[in-house]
Amino acid sequence: MTKKTIITEFHDLKVFVSEDLKDKSMESVMYELAGIDEEDKEND
Repeated sequence: MTKKTIITEFHDLKVFVSEDLKDKSMESVMYELAGIDEEDKEND
């Protein structure tokens, strides 16, 4: 995937979902990229 494709995907995602869900999705992506298990964070 090219950087432009990824940016387009994120743009489409932002347009599609609500602000709250978008923030959650972005947070999940960031944690995934960082290699952190989302469930571990939730159970903190």
